[in-house]
Amino acid sequence: MTEMPYLCWAFLYTSTGVNSYVKELGFGLAVAILLDATVIRSVLVPAIMRVLGEANWWLPFRFAVPIHNRKNVETEEGLS
Repeated sequence: MTEMPYLCWAFLYTSTGVNSYVKELGFGLAVAILLDATVIRSVLVPAIMRVLGEANWWLPFRFAVPIHNRKNVETEEGLS
């Protein structure tokens, strides 16, 4: 979230240009970054994580196998 003001400023600066397509693109990207940083990352993600509870931290079996039980990835056998 620390880079959000810089990105918004840069995209809003491009919306001061002469070309109308670049203006629309710059303004649209600035609004999208503001919405992403405020609404999605500050409200929706924590709410969804709270609703999911323990399922939020579910780990697929392939990754849950202890490292010493895995085959060597660098050989031609790889993970199966």
